[in-house]
Amino acid sequence: MMPLWLYLDFPSLQLDTLYQEQASHPVIILNKEHNQVIQLNALAYHHGIRVGMGLGSAAALHKDLQVIEYRQELEAAKLAEIAQWLYFVTSDIAFWSPNGLLLRIQHMLSMYGGLPSYWQALKDRLSPLKLSIGYACGTSPLGARLLARSGHNLISQDPELLREKVSLCALEQTDLPQSMCQKLARVGIRHLKELINVPPGELAKRFDSQLVTYIGKLQGTFHHPVDFYHPPATFNQYLELMYEIDSSPILLHPIKRLLSDLERFLRLRDKLATVLEFRFSQRDSDALSLTVSSAQGEYQAQQWQALVSLKLETLVLDQPVYGIQLAVTHMQAKEAQANDLFAGKQGQMNHRQLLSLLQARLGTNAVSGLQLRDDFRPEYSSSYCRPFERLEKQNWPVPTLRPSLLLAPHRPLNEKVSLLQGPERIQTGWWDHQAIDRDYFIARNIQGQWLWVYRTRDNQWYVQGLFS
Repeated sequence: MMPLWLYLDFPSLQLDTLYQEQASHPVIILNKEHNQVIQLNALAYHHGIRVGMGLGSAAALHKDLQVIEYRQELEAAKLAEIAQWLYFVTSDIAFWSPNGLLLRIQHMLSMYGGLPSYWQALKDRLSPLKLSIGYACGTSPLGARLLARSGHNLISQDPELLREKVSLCALEQTDLPQSMCQKLARVGIRHLKELINVPPGELAKRFDSQLVTYIGKLQGTFHHPVDFYHPPATFNQYLELMYEIDSSPILLHPIKRLLSDLERFLRLRDKLATVLEFRFSQRDSDALSLTVSSAQGEYQAQQWQALVSLKLETLVLDQPVYGIQLAVTHMQAKEAQANDLFAGKQGQMNHRQLLSLLQARLGTNAVSGLQLRDDFRPEYSSSYCRPFERLEKQNWPVPTLRPSLLLAPHRPLNEKVSLLQGPERIQTGWWDHQAIDRDYFIARNIQGQWLWVYRTRDNQWYVQGLFS
C-alpha cells in the first residue's frame, strides 16, 4: 500500500482561538523575539498590514491596531484540543510544531470508501471549530507539509501528481535554511525540481548532509520518524480571555465555550462528569478555585451552565480574571435509565438534578438525607446522612404512630388535652448514660392539634412532637 499523508496547517491558530467571531478592529499577533507580525485578521490586512512586518510599520498603518503577543503554549494547547477532536474520525495523528497536524491516512480510506468520503468526514469534523486551515496530501510527511504551507489545498492520492506539485515548489517555500537557499540560487537552483534532478551522490559531494537528508525525506526514500498522538483520558482545558473580567456573573459567557467542549468530550466517550474544577487566573492575585458537582453526573453543557451560574453568584473576585481553566476530576460511565410507560407525566427535572441545584445554591453540606437508627429513643431514632444514600434495611419493628415534627427542646405541657392513645413505655438508653423512662401518649388539645406527649416517673408532662 502506497504511503499517503495529509497535513493540516493552521496559519492563524492563536488569532482564531482568541477571536472566534469577527473582530471590530485590526488585530495582529506579534512575535516579540523577532519583532514580526506572524498572524493578522482581515481588517488588519485591509489596512495594508502584512505578515513579516515590524511593529512600528504595522502600528503606523492604523491608530487603533490591537497587538497581542505570540504565545506558543496557547497554540500547543489548542492543537492538542484539535487532535483530540479529530481522533474520533481518524487515527494516526501527529503534532508538527508550532501549528500543524500530520495524519497518516492510507489505512483509513478502506473504512470510508475512498479519499473523497474520508476528506468530507474530516471537513465536517473541522467545520464547527471555525479555524483557518491549509491542507494537502503527500507521499511523504515533508511533501504533504510543503504543499499545505504553500497554499495548494490539494486532496489527491495520485503519486505522480503529488510528486510533480512538490517539484514545482520554490526553495524559499521549503524548510531549508535561508543561507542554503541563497547558496543554491547562486548555482542556478531555485526550485525543487532542479534539485531533485541532481543525483544524490553529486549532492553529497557539493553540499552538506542536511540537504541530502531533506531531499531523501521529501521524496520518501529516507525514513521520517513520527510520534503519533494518544488522546488523554481526562478533560483539562485552558481558555485565555480576550479581555479581563471583573464581575463573576459575566464569567459564565466564556465558561459556556468550555462547557460546550466538555460536552463533546463526554458524549464521544459516553461518560458523565460529576465534579468540575474551575481555576480563574487573576491579575496581581492568586488564582481562585471553584468546584461544581452534580449528584447524578451530567454531560450536557446546558445542565452544567445552570449549576455553574448558581455557584458564580457567590464567587467574589479579588482581581480581574484573564484566564479560565476547566478540569474534570470525576467521571463515570453513563447508565441506562428505565422509564415506566404508564407512570404518567413526569417533571423535566429528576430528583438528583434537583439535589444538584440545591447544593449549588445552598452548599454541598447544607443538603442532607434522613436515615433510621437502631434506637427506640425518639431523639436518636433518626439522623442525617448523605442524600439518597442506600442503607441496609432495618430488621427491628418501627412504630408507625410517630409525629412528623419533633420539638427540640421538649416543652412542658401547660394546657388541657385529651389522651387518645397510650401509654407506650420507652425505657432504654442505659448503656450511654442517656437513659430515658417515659410513658408516651397521643393527645389532642382544645385547638384540635394532635400532640405527642410523655409522662416521666415523677409525673412531669412534656410535649415532644406534633402530628401533621
